[in-house]
Amino acid sequence: MEKENKPEMQKIKTGISILDDEIMKGGIPKGHRILVTGTTGTLKSTFCFHILHQAALDGMNGAFISLEQSADSMLQQMMEMKYDFGKIVLDSNNIEAIKPFIQKSAGQKKQGIIQLIDIGFERKKLTTTKSRMKFSWLDALEQKLEQMKKTVKPEIIVLDSLNILYHLDKDKFADKRRDLFYVIDYLRDLKVTSLIINEIPAGDDRYSQYGIESYLVDGVIQLSQRRRELDVVRELHIVKMRSVDHSLKVYTFQFDKNEKFKIRKKIASE
Repeated sequence: MEKENKPEMQKIKTGISILDDEIMKGGIPKGHRILVTGTTGTLKSTFCFHILHQAALDGMNGAFISLEQSADSMLQQMMEMKYDFGKIVLDSNNIEAIKPFIQKSAGQKKQGIIQLIDIGFERKKLTTTKSRMKFSWLDALEQKLEQMKKTVKPEIIVLDSLNILYHLDKDKFADKRRDLFYVIDYLRDLKVTSLIINEIPAGDDRYSQYGIESYLVDGVIQLSQRRRELDVVRELHIVKMRSVDHSLKVYTFQFDKNEKFKIRKKIASE
């Protein structure tokens, strides 16, 4: 009896050569929900935006969804990191905020779309304080994602961040396990690749705030940092990635505004 040939797993390139070629064996599997976790200052947002930017250069549509930053603030931050927006289409739910940046790159050939979504701006569209109180942050997030499914049709999204969602929607997360399962399951049903940013306190050895998020997602990428004499060393570790024979080694990485992320293997004596 002939073996049934399984379709080859599709992957999204991160644009970081060692991560794609050696660590992840081709990139992030399409449709996976990935928890990107780490303490303050480990470049979680920049790391996720880098992957989103590379996906757009490869012709995919995506969105960076923030619960705390405005669209122009997000864009300004990434422009300071010297990301080139000349070859991609920039869009936003608050188009007026980023219009000056769009005009600068007008006339150039474009690849994919990056939407910068400010969920706070979505809630401000509601005219009264009373209506805003009834319309939770999670409601606003879901409504925007449903709209995007019909218009931009993103293949990859970044959610920044899970911690802020917990803080802003405390009532929605009364039963942590049940409500977290709902959020993660909802992202799966969208059939997009999701990078979910999660911040942990310094010194906490868990991968997430409640210790259960890492069980619900398909992958966990841990970014960390430690002091070495007068320097700070940043490290990357793929804790888990379903269906991928990934490296379990810890790698050090640096970020340079011109060359972006550079990763190398951690030396035992370091």
